[in-house]
Amino acid sequence: MAKVGICFPSKDFLKLSEEEFVPYLKKFQQKGLYSFDMYTEFLLKQKLINTILQQMQKHNIKVSLHYQGDIPKDNEQAIMQVKEQLKAIRQILDSNGHCYEINIVFHVPDYQKNKYAHLNEMIVFFQTITTFAEDLKFNILIEILSNNHPAGNHLGNDFSEISIFLNNIDNENFGVCWDLGHTRLNHLENKELLLVPAKIIDRIKFVHVHNAYQKKDGKYIEHIPLTDLKLQSAELKFLIENNYKGIYSLEYGLDGLSENVNIYLDNIKKLNKFIEKNKEERK
Repeated sequence: MAKVGICFPSKDFLKLSEEEFVPYLKKFQQKGLYSFDMYTEFLLKQKLINTILQQMQKHNIKVSLHYQGDIPKDNEQAIMQVKEQLKAIRQILDSNGHCYEINIVFHVPDYQKNKYAHLNEMIVFFQTITTFAEDLKFNILIEILSNNHPAGNHLGNDFSEISIFLNNIDNENFGVCWDLGHTRLNHLENKELLLVPAKIIDRIKFVHVHNAYQKKDGKYIEHIPLTDLKLQSAELKFLIENNYKGIYSLEYGLDGLSENVNIYLDNIKKLNKFIEKNKEERK
């Protein structure tokens, strides 16, 4: 079975008692859920996090993380802040039975003026925290972003920028999160490559999967549940062909867990079925 994860539906779970929470975990476990993707800020600040993590551990559901929080513009301050957060996160995880290697996905902070000066600073930043994170069993990943959703002075929505990071940071625990929705939007809106270049595919350690397409009125939407997987087919097959073995994390949010749990369960099943079918066809 493939490693399929979803974003942790925090708003909904926080409305539930532990007794109400557990049956949902069992449903996800039975459908083959591998992991919940959590924001780091939620993990650090949520009072109920120990209960949540302990129940996940009991149901053999893993954790992946998405960095959330303002990173100071001063590089030294930023490095100090993130180091302290990483130590605190590892302590919380270990104390609740999650003692394995974990991915943390970062958006590279936007640049304000000088793109290339900022790029050099960010290489130093990610090199430093990646080296620090090795002993903490964290993989530090930068996400491939969308040009226009939201619009901004991004670093990471261009494959050449991702390649610069990879050329300068060769730590085993540094890599890339490929967001399939972001690259599809960049392909649709700007005619950019749909599939990542060979230099990048070998450094993919985590994948975000969600729908992104053009509506009849010409507007583009993203971060919505899957339908028939036609819009993700080329990217998923490319990952399978290149022996990707990491997590495929469904990235969308649905308020109202009781109303939408079947959408989550259906998407987990569809994605698992697609991946396993295509793996078998390659044998």
